[in-house]
Amino acid sequence: EYRLNPWEDWTLLPIRQGGSFEFSIDLTGIREGLIHAELRTRQQNIPEPAIPLYLPLNRAETEPEIIFISPLEDGTPVNGLTTVSGRVRSYVPITAIEYTTDGRSYTPLEMQAGFEQYDFTLLFNFTAIAAGGAFSVRATDINGAAFEKPLQAPVDAESDNPVVFFNRPLENEAIFDNLVISGLARDDDGVTGVYWRLTKKEENPDIRFDGLPGEFTRIDTTESFRIDVPLDYLSEGEWLIEAFGEDIYGLQGSVFTRTVWVSSADPRITLTEDPVTGRNYRGNTYLRGSAVDENGIQGVWLSLDNGNTFLRAEGAEDWRLPLNTYFYADGEYALLMRVRDNFGRETMDSALITIDNTPPQMDIQSPYNGQRVSGTLDVAARILDSVKVQDVVIELMSIDNTGYRMSFTPETFSPVLLVSLDIPDVPAGEYTLRIIAADPAGNTAAVTRNITRTLEKDALELSFFNPLPG
Repeated sequence: EYRLNPWEDWTLLPIRQGGSFEFSIDLTGIREGLIHAELRTRQQNIPEPAIPLYLPLNRAETEPEIIFISPLEDGTPVNGLTTVSGRVRSYVPITAIEYTTDGRSYTPLEMQAGFEQYDFTLLFNFTAIAAGGAFSVRATDINGAAFEKPLQAPVDAESDNPVVFFNRPLENEAIFDNLVISGLARDDDGVTGVYWRLTKKEENPDIRFDGLPGEFTRIDTTESFRIDVPLDYLSEGEWLIEAFGEDIYGLQGSVFTRTVWVSSADPRITLTEDPVTGRNYRGNTYLRGSAVDENGIQGVWLSLDNGNTFLRAEGAEDWRLPLNTYFYADGEYALLMRVRDNFGRETMDSALITIDNTPPQMDIQSPYNGQRVSGTLDVAARILDSVKVQDVVIELMSIDNTGYRMSFTPETFSPVLLVSLDIPDVPAGEYTLRIIAADPAGNTAAVTRNITRTLEKDALELSFFNPLPG
């Protein structure tokens, strides 16, 4: 009897005379890899079968897959001592993994076996490959079948030079604080040092940041390096970092570079006050201002809702933002101003502005309309504004002679205007009294009264009402 899995039922096999047997097994639906096959015998008159014979088999339709993990097969050249690592995936057990550079002689590799996979690692000197040679890996399975795959990585013996990798700063990084230059130097033979220098672009490239001649400075290291440059040594603008490595044989590599942009000071922003209304705004208007930075201004953003939203202003060094004050209630607002220079450095500032679209309110108690006055004009009024009353002007205009006009500016006027105007030289006649009030935003209000100027002798009149004449 036989079965292909421990959980299957046993299948009876016919036996030829003499005890031989032969059978075919349908493997349709059975996965590739190990098959748990068992055989056992049964005898007449003996109820218990014999102990099964375990006969493991491997079903294989797919060839083993050889995968290179390093170096990457992306066209990057390799040279010198390089770690070659990979994996062989196979449903059939692998008995050997080897490598060759000429296709004739093979060198065994130590492998780590896992479930249907086998890992290998090798430190190989690619510079030593003879002309026309190629690195390949061969895997041999338990049946003796061999499968080979070449490493698709070009060998560039000419570039067997130390290589420098920068960790910090990033290319075109903006530097706002002390500059930290760090990285690694690598070489298959080993590194003894790194040479570096820092120069300001658009200036003399032979002058270093500290004013010393622009020769490279050596740092003794076997791999990593770090250089700290205080921000005080650096001026605004574009700087070039250069570095190269040196191996144990004195071979120097190519120069590797990083470009950084130094911004040592925050950009500055100001709000320009209107020469008339200052920081008081009404109607459809503009917020205007200026921004300054040695590296140029990238943009300006403004907010009137405590920074929840920002609107970008027009312009840069000279900027403006349209403002429709009718969308806001009268009162004071904190204007947040954010400015960014061309290197991405930002700063914030604020200014208090006042929005006022409501003119002052006036209530005149004296004089009343049609009142007759003589040498003194008493004016009494209440003047109020949602922000404040800035100016009050009292005008007296002749109705009969339109060219005659007098103007008075009281010193105190809010909230109560009380003033006595001496008008002894004003000719008698009909006049219009007008009071004009203005707030800081330029909103104005005016009220008028018609009065009569009389002479002193005509100012009083006596009449009898009782008794009647006769």
